[in-house]
Amino acid sequence: MALASLLEFMALLEIEGNAVRTALSRLVKDGVLERQKHGRHTSYRLVKQEEERFARASKKIYADGAGQWNGEFDLLLLPEAAATSKLGNRIRSDFRQTGFGSPMQGVFIRPAGDALLPKAVTQHNPVCFRAKTVDEEPVGMMVQKSWQLDALNKEYGELLRYFSSIASETVLHASNEEALGLRVLLIHLWRRLILKDVDLPADLKGEGWQGEIARARIAQLYGLVLSKSETCLDSFEATPGNALPTPTDDLRSRFNV
Repeated sequence: MALASLLEFMALLEIEGNAVRTALSRLVKDGVLERQKHGRHTSYRLVKQEEERFARASKKIYADGAGQWNGEFDLLLLPEAAATSKLGNRIRSDFRQTGFGSPMQGVFIRPAGDALLPKAVTQHNPVCFRAKTVDEEPVGMMVQKSWQLDALNKEYGELLRYFSSIASETVLHASNEEALGLRVLLIHLWRRLILKDVDLPADLKGEGWQGEIARARIAQLYGLVLSKSETCLDSFEATPGNALPTPTDDLRSRFNV
């Protein structure tokens, strides 16, 4: 996106230009964004590796429900030297970003899938297994511990209460700019929770699970603001003099709205 449009976009969210420039410089330094020059003008875009990571995250963020589970787990054992090394926290973070929970040190699980492991983890040569559950009762206890779901459920409840306080009628009468601001807030708060969640049946997550109720409210509000927020986005530029790409069909399939 063009720097001028980024600054204008962030101004709608009441974020100052200096803070935006500082954040952009840090993201370029961290290898998340790349800076492109167009004469006297500048634009930013995700580097290819980050595009792939964002695509995986988006699939989970905008899903219309938890995925189907076949009763199998991917089970990884990390060598003790790696699990207890100075890099241990970074390795655990990389695992969690690809959906793994950890019931104990050096052991990681997630619902069976085919997503690639991050390089920061594969270089430590984890031992990989495919495991099938036999009894769901102890599995539920392991799931709770591995993903700290009690704490996550409380956060879902807080999110639900916050967005339940916003009347749908009020959202329908929002301006284009207000709709875009609400859309950004919706997805920002939702992604913080859903990316910590795990695609397993609700009955394995304990009684009173709030995740799917929260998802339904987020999806409802997203559907209400989508059209107006897209109209607002039409005023921004991808690069100086060039409009943002036309939305794909995937946009309308998000949350199945």
